[in-house]
Amino acid sequence: MQTPRLFCFIAVACLASHASGQDPPAVTLKHPGAVIALAFSPDGSQVATSTRSDVRIWDAATGKELKFLNSHGGHPVAFRRDLQRVALARNPYVALHDAAKDSEVLSIDPNFNFGINFSFRPAVMALAFSPDGGQLATAGGEAIAGRTSGFPAGVVKIWDAQTGKERQRLGELPHRSDAVVFSDDGRFLAAGTQGVPGELPEPGQVRIWDAATFKLLHTFKTKPAIEPGQDPCSVAGVTFNHQSTRLAAAVSDGTVRVWEYPSGREILNQSGHLGPPGEYEVDITGLVLGRRRAVRCVAFNPDGNRLALAGYDRVVRVWDSETGKETNLFRLDVPRIDAVAFSPDGQRLAAAGGDTAKSGAAVIWQFGTD
Repeated sequence: MQTPRLFCFIAVACLASHASGQDPPAVTLKHPGAVIALAFSPDGSQVATSTRSDVRIWDAATGKELKFLNSHGGHPVAFRRDLQRVALARNPYVALHDAAKDSEVLSIDPNFNFGINFSFRPAVMALAFSPDGGQLATAGGEAIAGRTSGFPAGVVKIWDAQTGKERQRLGELPHRSDAVVFSDDGRFLAAGTQGVPGELPEPGQVRIWDAATFKLLHTFKTKPAIEPGQDPCSVAGVTFNHQSTRLAAAVSDGTVRVWEYPSGREILNQSGHLGPPGEYEVDITGLVLGRRRAVRCVAFNPDGNRLALAGYDRVVRVWDSETGKETNLFRLDVPRIDAVAFSPDGQRLAAAGGDTAKSGAAVIWQFGTD
């Protein structure tokens, strides 16, 4: 059984390269489906990856497959920090899979309110473990009667990751939430929302809560206002720096926004990627998200002075997080890049993506400190 799988995952160096043609990837792992999530272990020795159908754990230095989990996949996916537990959205429920036992150990029913006549089915669109692994955040949308826009409201819920008991519901968001993350120190929780298109458009938002009291601390709009027909500036990804003093958002209009926290000062608002002109992205629920130029994912390095971002243009850009100056560019020949991550020591950069109908890849480059 192992031999056919290894054939699918043989390293293919030509899939990725540094923009200058130098520094080929340290590890390239080819998948039979798009890779939608990846994470390093705390010591950087292992990397976990997930497609919609499987989860695997690898040796980060050699690319050797260490474990194949019979998880049956899901979308979206979140890894606990130690990689020993994986949360998988199998709408309408969320499964928690134990990597050591290789078995499903918990099932969470988000209890979305869904009316039979409502045109948008509820779905979990984002997951995140707290740093200690004790809590799981789910983000998505649900039907709310009487809403002007006719779109589902956004909802974020916090669950006990051991018992599956709901701990907190974080109020009604203006639109569905597709991104959620805890800060590295566990003090804060942030979520990003879709913007609302149409005759009464609204921009996407990022909200920050105190993760202990669940008090709403701050709301950032991706744009002060949206004109009818404009991109609604939806949020596809959010991340804190390690120090919890900066928050970055990947936005559907191809920009990255960085805010200082807690002052709320906008530090960066800059175009990052341009996808194919005239093409539109449609999510798994059928909702049109905007033109295929969105930044899909962002990640700070451990020092917080670099920001990696990626989307539809087959490159991973690394910026100075203060000035927006591009310091590195890596190529990854897949139609869409959905995940980026720095290793805990900041010496390596990983990215992953692909085409759901064809194949994908996860790549680890030696990044260094320069």
